[in-house]
Amino acid sequence: PLALLEAFGLPPSALRDDPLAGRAAVAFHYVLRGPVDKGAKEAVERLVQKVTSQHGNVLFLELRCAGGDMQAASDLAGRLIELQKPTPGADHDPVQVVAFVPDKAPDTAAVVALGCSDIVMSRRTDAGAGAEEAEFGDFEAVVGKDPKAADTWAGVLRPLAEQQGYPPVLVDGMLRKDVEIVRARRKNNATVTRLMSGEEVRADASRGADAEWVTESTIKAKGQLLKLSATRAAEVGLARYVVDGRDPAEVYAKYGLEPAKVKEASPAWLDRFASFL
Repeated sequence: PLALLEAFGLPPSALRDDPLAGRAAVAFHYVLRGPVDKGAKEAVERLVQKVTSQHGNVLFLELRCAGGDMQAASDLAGRLIELQKPTPGADHDPVQVVAFVPDKAPDTAAVVALGCSDIVMSRRTDAGAGAEEAEFGDFEAVVGKDPKAADTWAGVLRPLAEQQGYPPVLVDGMLRKDVEIVRARRKNNATVTRLMSGEEVRADASRGADAEWVTESTIKAKGQLLKLSATRAAEVGLARYVVDGRDPAEVYAKYGLEPAKVKEASPAWLDRFASFL
């Protein structure tokens, strides 16, 4: 699938079905806060039931979360992917799930985002001069002290990235400091580019005259974990859109929706009680 995207210059979202399939949008907005644990997963499950019971087909999931449980985040991402697909016998139509990252999406938040139809990030220009852009993928806290943890997280993130059409090498760079990532272009067709590890490009170059790829630019050097700013995330095809501020209304506009037509999905009383406890 990635080769097909490269050949036609298409974004990863082109691999995924259009959940709306021409239907008018019935949209909801929800903010996922705090650690992504079993309670958060169950809260989103209840949210999904609420959205689908009201014939919703678009969910803007604003991610203000981090930490928690990797397995819960993985299960939630899988549930969101299922939600986007037509299912025989299901009592609801497919739902387009848009992840909005207004500030940061580290560890478990990144896992959840990879389960969504699209990822939208903010440049945070509304935060004043010198403010940094929204950031995707800070795994220092979970793999920095335990290199073996990288294998565990890769077992979750790589399949998600591949399923959603994102280059798995981005995941490798987020989890391993010794991975170098470059943008390479075909020697015989400069319009076709691919994100590759430096090791892959060097192995290809060793073929001499039969080499297929040439390094165009470096995305990540060795010695650090990859973290993507909003601008860079859009450049590598991870973020479908980048908005200037942190107001969800800017995200709605990218999908042709007015704020008044997007319903707020507030936490249920059970979720508020769990948060209180």
